[in-house]
Amino acid sequence: MTQTETDATTWSSTSAAAFAHAEEVIPGGVNSPVRAFGAVGGTPRFIASAQGPFVRDVDGREYVDLVGSWGPALLGHAHPAVVAAVQEAAARGLGFGAPTTTEVELVDEIRARVAAAERVRLVSTGTEAVMTALRLARGATGRDLVVKFAGCYHGHVDALLAQAGSGLATFGMPGSAGVTAAQAAETIVLPYNDLAAVEAAFAEHGDRIAALITEAAPANMGVVPPLPGFNRALREITRRHGALLVQDEVMTGFRVGPAGWWGLEGRVEDWAPDLLTFGKVIGGGLPVAAVAGRAEVMDLLAPRGPVYQAGTLSGNPVATAAGLATLRAADTDVYVHVDAAAAHLRRALTGALAEAGVPHAVQWAGSLFSVVFGEEAATRGARDYASVQASEHWRYAPFFHALLEAGVSAPPSAFEAWFVSASHDEAALDRVIEALPAAARAAAAAEAPEGEHPTTIAVPGLATGADDAEGTDADVPEGTSDEAPTSVDAGDAGDAPDAASTADGAAHGTSHGTTEDEQVDGPSEVEAPAVPEHREVPAAAAFFARPSAPAPEAEPEPAPPTAWNEEASSAETTTVMEPVRIELVPDVPDEPDEAPAEDAQPGTPWPAPSESPEPRTAWQWPPTGAGAPDEQR
Repeated sequence: MTQTETDATTWSSTSAAAFAHAEEVIPGGVNSPVRAFGAVGGTPRFIASAQGPFVRDVDGREYVDLVGSWGPALLGHAHPAVVAAVQEAAARGLGFGAPTTTEVELVDEIRARVAAAERVRLVSTGTEAVMTALRLARGATGRDLVVKFAGCYHGHVDALLAQAGSGLATFGMPGSAGVTAAQAAETIVLPYNDLAAVEAAFAEHGDRIAALITEAAPANMGVVPPLPGFNRALREITRRHGALLVQDEVMTGFRVGPAGWWGLEGRVEDWAPDLLTFGKVIGGGLPVAAVAGRAEVMDLLAPRGPVYQAGTLSGNPVATAAGLATLRAADTDVYVHVDAAAAHLRRALTGALAEAGVPHAVQWAGSLFSVVFGEEAATRGARDYASVQASEHWRYAPFFHALLEAGVSAPPSAFEAWFVSASHDEAALDRVIEALPAAARAAAAAEAPEGEHPTTIAVPGLATGADDAEGTDADVPEGTSDEAPTSVDAGDAGDAPDAASTADGAAHGTSHGTTEDEQVDGPSEVEAPAVPEHREVPAAAAFFARPSAPAPEAEPEPAPPTAWNEEASSAETTTVMEPVRIELVPDVPDEPDEAPAEDAQPGTPWPAPSESPEPRTAWQWPPTGAGAPDEQR
């Protein structure tokens, strides 16, 4: 035994000892900042092993994992097919510095799923993929400027660290030291979901902008879905000005569906970005990422073209074997399961927080979701970085630690997405659900830091609520009847969605500021419900209704069963395909949603609302009777 091996036995048996030693030899004790628990306090757990939906730390404690290695673990940890593929590849050699058939097979799998990926270049990290995409955009256009959105994180590329999300949001950093003024000057940062700002930037600088880069559905400031039509409008604006659109799907790619976010949106609406970046899932837990896109742009890369990119470990045979095994195992059943599990947890999360009286919104894009605390979020949702930063994120630390104490590992930051996997079965989900009430009470009891004040319910008769929760017991302001209708101010409903409505409204046949039962252009009458009904409200609504409170005294209906059943849940998952959602409980509509059917299968969380949209994609993978990849495209 070497000296270092002997020394390790003295500090590696507990997370506390391991972290103390790590801080002496690694900057901050971690190799990626958010792992340090800086936003939540306490000692980060050092993980010894993982299997399926569980991780186990060096102290011997097991946790239900909702971090999922920050996204790659779509199938769950140590999936047998992936482990076997890695073992077989490693036995043949760890790397050759030469082409292999496995890397070409992985590229074929990506192309078969994403028609917009006409050419694919493999790299090792999402940061490398973005760096390559921007270099390509500048090489293709001969221009220098890049447009990005505040709160979107695209790796630690120097020019894109301004107002980035993820770890920068976690630690409250506006940018990074070491980024030169010249690099910063080549980046235009705009508020997310604001098409007017995009139009203005291109009107002023359009002939100098090489590319606009955006997360396909941002999940690095928490989950903030794009307003319907937003991404398609970005496509039109960039095309009009001769700039490239780069869609960052490192988080969403092959996680929210077989073809990522583009499969839910661009493929349905018949548009495509010029370039896409992928990562996480395509490596199956090992370092693989990719830049992909239009052939004429991608062919500018060396050795065919003048834009240089290279990497010693690009296309590594062990890593690509893990990615290929992951994608081949990620069939329709996997995506149906992940969507159903995520929906079940979202409902349980919002129900527990409502029961504890915590104003909040649970926001999601596909199976990615996160929670935003505060009355502003509860009434309007968070649709840009500023609204996320203004939330009551100080409630998250006690919420997080209560979950951790109960054996649930959630992301250690309010600005990160939650992940579930195909291995999260009923037993794992039940453990999370059992831990949520205590965590919600911890969030409710949290005190604002000095200089900050918790938001209060500003609209008479409104309180927080949840999908499956009974009415809340929030106090009704003096002079307000709990039985009379109240007038609810819809807020500034038109400041951001107008442009999106212009771009996409005709396609849907209605304004994006309106749902079937609500008007959001002005005040609406809200009556106190006997039992809050569950209904999903599109993110574009701009006004996110809440149930009136308190509920009148009445015999409550039985709550929907909490047990989860994949077969029963999959019906909702496969029929409700509108991917952009914010999970809130509205006021009672004029015509209530369907109650649970009498013949519903046991364990059904809640049937789909009667006004659910038709499926937006077929959700069949591999495609029935599919031919060669080119035929599938």
